[in-house]
Amino acid sequence: MRLQDKVAIVAGAGGGMGTAIPALFVREGARLLLVARRREPLEALAAQIRARVGAIGGFAFDIKQY
Repeated sequence: MRLQDKVAIVAGAGGGMGTAIPALFVREGARLLLVARRREPLEALAAQIRARVGAIGGFAFDIKQY
């Protein structure tokens, strides 16, 4: 587990590669914070990962608004 005791922040976690990367990081032992513009896909991905590993955070945020 190369990422044990590390925290990975994954932006764009609402779709595409943003859903594949967190799965890889979790397999390597990382804790995750997922960030995406749309809340629904983010919450679905967080629930899938949480069911396997427990601790995960999700945050809906659109940087274009700032």
